[in-house]
Amino acid sequence: MSSWESLIERKVREAAANGSFDDLPGAGKAQDLTDDLLVPQDMRIVHRILKNGGYALPWMERRKELDRERERIHRELAVDADLNGAIARFRAAAEALNRRLTLHNAGLPRGVVPAPLVDVEGAVRPRA
Repeated sequence: MSSWESLIERKVREAAANGSFDDLPGAGKAQDLTDDLLVPQDMRIVHRILKNGGYALPWMERRKELDRERERIHRELAVDADLNGAIARFRAAAEALNRRLTLHNAGLPRGVVPAPLVDVEGAVRPRA
């Protein structure tokens, strides 16, 4: 352990003993870290600050949009009564979405989990 680490740890212990961490907002409540799983560990603090300020990185907003599109095409496949038409429309939409997902994944920062492509055959198989 470096001297800086031991100094920092000592200061944190002293602050805790003096009650400096008492009555902080959110004290005693579980932290929601679910969407931080897609963010590299070294970027999580920055992401949390941006999120708490109402901001998101462009690739995160794009991922949300792509996820909504994925849900939409799967939902339409599931409820469309015209089986052959539904499958054809789903294939076309999934291929277009997979192109967008591939471009999105290519532009992600290093270490970010890429968005999975749509498994067209896996989604169509239960309907066929």
